[in-house]
Amino acid sequence: MFSPEVLLVGALHSLFLLSGAAGLMYEVVWTRWLTGVMGSASTATALVLAVFMAGLGWGSYLAGQVADRLSRPVRVYAWLELIVVAFVLLPLGGARITGGLLVTLAARFGATSPILEAAGVVMAVLAMAPPTILMGASLPLVVRALATSESVLARRMATAYAANTFGGAVGTIAAGFLLIEAIGLRSTCLVAGGLSVVVWIAALWLDRHWVVFRPEGGDTARVYHRSRRRQRNVGVRTAADRCGRATIARMARWDAAGDRCFRLLCPRL
Repeated sequence: MFSPEVLLVGALHSLFLLSGAAGLMYEVVWTRWLTGVMGSASTATALVLAVFMAGLGWGSYLAGQVADRLSRPVRVYAWLELIVVAFVLLPLGGARITGGLLVTLAARFGATSPILEAAGVVMAVLAMAPPTILMGASLPLVVRALATSESVLARRMATAYAANTFGGAVGTIAAGFLLIEAIGLRSTCLVAGGLSVVVWIAALWLDRHWVVFRPEGGDTARVYHRSRRRQRNVGVRTAADRCGRATIARMARWDAAGDRCFRLLCPRL
């Protein structure tokens, strides 16, 4: 029988693996799309890598400033995954508009115009920067949930990063060698979005059913099932209620006994 902490750690590692797979699938799709727009695979790859890595770095830095103050980091991680899907699918829905704009610029300034290339770069940055920043923010949140004590912080951060990286490798192979050739760019992006939605649902379920309890001033946290945590709280409240009632009953008896003694000693008063 596994402990609640082991189950929570394993579940979060699995979800972070899926997050890594979805993130690198997005990257492969963006690279293929930009290659068609810019006409150069090397330029597209360099641009996607630059924006992707910068977004991950900024997101990780920003989330690291607030992660320690979050009481439920898994819930924040879940909603970030859903927002990533929204940011990724929004440009996908507006692909016709952006494509028409690039065609218009090519017709006016020429297919080799620097203006056309600059427009492609700006569109790519605007499309990729928000989701990559949110992807980068997921690592501090997951580590915050996994680090139940200082002694396991380094090990769990390493295993979380390894799971995410391994998932990225699987996602890259699946998108680059299988999915894009079989179902196309749009459908591959939808598959990656589906993985992110699965992570969102599962992370919300984990946050709803499991809680990491960190006592104030303590270095070690404990993992509880939320129903058991509620049962423990109900038990404490019930015990306190019974103690309070017993105390009041004793005080009433003492008052009655004192009143009888006073009347026996001072019958005229």
